[in-house]
Amino acid sequence: MKLDLYEPNGILSKESLELEEDFFPAKPNEHLVHTLLKLQLTRPTRTANTKTRAEVRGGGAKPWKQKGTGRARAGSIRSPLWRKGGVTFGPRTHQISFTMPRKARRSALRSALALRKDYFRVMSAFPSIAVPQTKQAVAVITQLGLSGKKILLLVDPTEHANLSKSFQNIQKVKVISWQNLNPHDILNCDFILADKKIINSIQAWLLDLDTTEEQPVVLPELSEKAPKRSAALKEAEAVVEKAAPKEKKARTPKAKD
Repeated sequence: MKLDLYEPNGILSKESLELEEDFFPAKPNEHLVHTLLKLQLTRPTRTANTKTRAEVRGGGAKPWKQKGTGRARAGSIRSPLWRKGGVTFGPRTHQISFTMPRKARRSALRSALALRKDYFRVMSAFPSIAVPQTKQAVAVITQLGLSGKKILLLVDPTEHANLSKSFQNIQKVKVISWQNLNPHDILNCDFILADKKIINSIQAWLLDLDTTEEQPVVLPELSEKAPKRSAALKEAEAVVEKAAPKEKKARTPKAKD
């Protein structure tokens, strides 16, 4: 799969960005995209809470006797049938446990990107902006022919601080970090704007590629000469030689003249 590259001045480059075949699935899994979108938009906690007849204040005594008054039977003034009584089957505060495996989330993001692959605008490199200026950001959008379009700009916060500030005041432009990529923003835009380095980082993240280069193992050079012994080793060897018993030499008989 290849994506067209654009120069910082908006001109279509002769080069293209080559991606792995698995980065854009041939058949996007829309069910996974919907599941991840539901996970993103679902609030984990329901805060609405109503009181039951056991929690409403009052109602300890029986309003009137059971028989003889001609009125309907009543056991508490906090019955759900009474005004200011408890609520039957009302909303309660509770947690919603909804999870999704990591591989499924990454596959859903790749499927969402595959659905929008024809709306990518990938630049070889973002234009360098020394001082945040909205005028320069508008010029970049105009040169790319994206004026008036809903744009999702993917940036690296550590490298593109001034660029983010330049684009954040433009209408219909949303700036997010590429680490916060989500299906709602992908599907809720007309074009996705990023640079070559960011697309490669997203590809390595979603495909779980190992981008670290293995360092060559440097072996120490073996010298022909024997290593020099330290002074402490020499002293220890001398002490051992003195302590060891000396062997007596056998006397050879002298020849008589």
